[in-house]
Amino acid sequence: MSPLFSTRRQFLQAGSAATMATMLAPPFTRRAAAFGLPPLRDHHVRATLRAQFADAATMRDLAMRAIDVAKRVGATYADARLTRTVFENFIGGGLFLDHEGYGIGVRALVNGAWGFAASCYWDPDEAEQLAHAAVAQARINAKVSTRPVDMGHYPVATGSWSTPIRIDPFQISLEEKTDFVLSLGGLLPTHLRDREFGAPQLIMDFQRQEQAVATTEGAYFTQTLYSAEADLALGAQAAVNFQTTSTARLVSAGGLAAAGAGWELLLDANLREQLPRMADELSQLLHVPERPVEIGRYDLVCDAATMAALVNATLADATQLDRALGYEANAGGTSYLGPDPFKFLGGPPFGTSLLNVRGDRSMPRGLATVKWDLEGVEPESFDLVSQGVLVDYQTTREQAAWLAPWYQRRGRPVRSHGCADATSALDLTMQCAPNLTLTPGTANLTFEDFVANTKHGYAFMNGQAGMDFQGRSGSLSGFVREIVNGKLGAIVTGAGVLFDSTHLWKSLEALGGAQSRATISRGGHKGQPDQTSAHSITAIPGVLKNMVVVDMIRRS
Repeated sequence: MSPLFSTRRQFLQAGSAATMATMLAPPFTRRAAAFGLPPLRDHHVRATLRAQFADAATMRDLAMRAIDVAKRVGATYADARLTRTVFENFIGGGLFLDHEGYGIGVRALVNGAWGFAASCYWDPDEAEQLAHAAVAQARINAKVSTRPVDMGHYPVATGSWSTPIRIDPFQISLEEKTDFVLSLGGLLPTHLRDREFGAPQLIMDFQRQEQAVATTEGAYFTQTLYSAEADLALGAQAAVNFQTTSTARLVSAGGLAAAGAGWELLLDANLREQLPRMADELSQLLHVPERPVEIGRYDLVCDAATMAALVNATLADATQLDRALGYEANAGGTSYLGPDPFKFLGGPPFGTSLLNVRGDRSMPRGLATVKWDLEGVEPESFDLVSQGVLVDYQTTREQAAWLAPWYQRRGRPVRSHGCADATSALDLTMQCAPNLTLTPGTANLTFEDFVANTKHGYAFMNGQAGMDFQGRSGSLSGFVREIVNGKLGAIVTGAGVLFDSTHLWKSLEALGGAQSRATISRGGHKGQPDQTSAHSITAIPGVLKNMVVVDMIRRS
């Protein structure tokens, strides 16, 4: 468990609930707002409706009706998707928000070009009209499209699947959830209940999306995808003897990162046991001095969350094949691993031999975990980087054919990795990031071991990385402490790291063992109109040598 400066949590302690709801809405809330549906006022009625599931027969009838019409009017391939998405958000002291959205979308392929149409109305006539509109749009696009589309051949997907959860959060009453939130305020040890501590603030987000997908190839499958996320932090103000942008000390509870989980995410985190320990840690942290950063080159010891953030920043977007080829240039961005993917595949290493990264959509509790992607492909686990060398890109059915020469040279089948996804049926299917895993080192080393073996450097905890349009130039920030003779020292304010993705991983000197792994959640933005996706990143602590450390708050 690591302390973390967080604007979101500072607002939670200082701002009103109404301000938090407006300014600090978590990712799931922002996505829910895209549906344009306000929460209903009668939460008892609303909770009952949320606990129910969409009618399976209706979903199947609408999907089949849409693809039958699309095929009849000229589509060589078509798929129809229906989604019902429900959200619940608990913010601070019991403030409750909820949203619900419906969508039906039809995608059609005609003469090598795509067309897409979507609506929020589940209606037979609407399904047929969407099929006509998608085919008509595809015919127009075919007049200017010069890119052939090869969807390949895959087993026909049939069946049903649901995220493995123990407790459906939408079956838990609003009263029970509210009691759980409010009960945490009285769990601080008596001797720590003074004015220097802020009250524990818990945020909870739950989402359930019901999907139905049908294709002209004969596929029909349904999935129910759950996600849960929470945030609990304790904070206090520390007196310092120089001016800084923030003097807050905060400690966060562990085990609450967004995951493919249900209500058990809150239960498994054992928050009642964590709170006293968090309070003691915060008490100790209040006595740690602060000092401004000294710019220069330093060895960095990064905790698992920071390493995960770096993996996400440098590889989650950059290894998307459509970005590398420039098809997202006017939307989500391009990639430093393009525009010619064959130049980088199997090319010179851009990291040390310790760098091994895999993609998958099967990680337990992974946010991108599914049984089938939205094109009916059962995803596979695949290497993206092997011993510092790029060996693959993320692909969909259409994109896999673009890499056929590479796969053929390596004796591998031309097969999609199952990365087709969309926020809802209202959004066009596109390639989205899978879960990513940084392979652990062979030695059972921990973050504490790396600190003890460092004479002088900086320790980065709960790091966050921001990137440029190509995912090449970036900056790293986080909660930073100096390392002096193998021990953590003062809190360092303003410390940040500038890096280039093509050089960052060449500085990787050591990685921790599997027992020190941690998983964080990240989201991606892509397309026009913009849509979001979520995935999980698993990593372990690591050491980066001779990195450029700068003052991020220095004024010129």
